[in-house]
Amino acid sequence: MASPPIELDTAPAPEVESFLDSFDTVLTDCDGVLWEGPDAIQGSPEAINLFRQAGKRVVYVTNNGTKSRREYVKKCQDLGFGGDHKDIFTTSYLCAKYLQNQGFNKKVYLFGNKGVGAELDEAGIAHTGSDPESDGVSAMGDVANTVGEHMKEHSQDIGAVIATYNFHINVAKMAVAASYLENPDVLFIGTNRDPKFPFAKNVVLPGTGAFIKAVEVASGRDATILGKPEKFMFQAISEVHKIDPSKTIMIGDRADTDILFGKNNGVRTLMVGSGIHGLKDVQDWLSSSEPAKQRLIPEFYLPSLGRLVPHLKKIVKA
Repeated sequence: MASPPIELDTAPAPEVESFLDSFDTVLTDCDGVLWEGPDAIQGSPEAINLFRQAGKRVVYVTNNGTKSRREYVKKCQDLGFGGDHKDIFTTSYLCAKYLQNQGFNKKVYLFGNKGVGAELDEAGIAHTGSDPESDGVSAMGDVANTVGEHMKEHSQDIGAVIATYNFHINVAKMAVAASYLENPDVLFIGTNRDPKFPFAKNVVLPGTGAFIKAVEVASGRDATILGKPEKFMFQAISEVHKIDPSKTIMIGDRADTDILFGKNNGVRTLMVGSGIHGLKDVQDWLSSSEPAKQRLIPEFYLPSLGRLVPHLKKIVKA
């Protein structure tokens, strides 16, 4: 059985300072940890900047693929977090990197958004499908005609389908994606399985996993998932930053992605309660006999990242 997390908010100051001294690399999720929607979570920007002042490397690790890394750089700078291009790892970037690693030289059908498209463009990978095509198609015969027209123009070139968050989802686009996947030689890539995004109470924003599952069901194929909690994200980070897992902490708000990502890669984990999961969830998992739920339990817990600010200030001044 897993041990309860150390609650840093109530731990003695020397124990918190020992925790902070135990790592030199911070991998941090973004939505629900650093910001909520367009606004920074109170204390998070200061904590991130104090980590850097204390000599720690900060790497942003997000499953949100709706933006390119360039857009994330701007958001991090606008909200006061800092960081640059090489410090940001998004699932949109992972898609391009994965295809490059495969020696991919065909075209992608993108059941997704412009964030992935921008990263494919940067990598020189041709793609189609991210625009709001097929809007207004409302009869199954018209859907079939749309598929036929698309495949007539592109079928010889398509070598991969990427499924991710899709602001322009419709039946015709789903049908095109599933039809290309009838060819077993066409790669099927999904960014991440997050079921929903953290947002205001009583508002459910379906996550990327819902869109990927729709294409999986329609095609009868399972996507290769690149984002957290899978290991490809960590491999991509390790190619850029020399990371010692024993000297690294993963900070996240969602246990089934962030915390599991840390555990899958031998990294210790800190959960913050400012996003999807909280201490009540952890207590429920502690009482469960299911091994899968036990693996969701973090080593450390805080209500929010900003609660580390007083301790970090002591380290920086020392």
